Amino acid sequence: MKFKSHFWLALPLVMALNPPGARAGDEHNAPIYRVTVVQRSLPAVNYGHRSEPTKIDFRGTVLAPGTHGSATIEAKAGAVTVHAKFAALDAPAKYGPQYLTYVLWAISPEGQDERLGEVITNHIDDAKLEVSTSLQTFGLLVTA
Repeated sequence: MKFKSHFWLALPLVMALNPPGARAGDEHNAPIYRVTVVQRSLPAVNYGHRSEPTKIDFRGTVLAPGTHGSATIEAKAGAVTVHAKFAALDAPAKYGPQYLTYVLWAISPEGQDERLGEVITNHIDDAKLEVSTSLQTFGLLVTA
């Protein structure tokens, strides 16, 4: 089952906004902000009916091509647990000073999102996270 999710991440893309009456050589003509909108589809898996743990892999996007990871998802009574590991996560501030951390999200096919937890890197840019969710069917996503 696939669904479309919309995620917005502010990254370098020049967008100049000209206030009324601004002249071409005016130094107030500099870009006010930069925005890149990224849209992807994300497969959702029903983990609630699986008798064995399910292993999935994470891979980076064009914004972080070297990043990768894996997760083992296991259905237990009343919850689904996620054991995730990530490698080569650059500092989130690489994307702008307003990005302080990474977050792991579960997204249902209906578009319901659940913030599973903060992904905190160690001194070699690796991270581990063990969380649970009440969602049974979801896709996993990491954002800055």
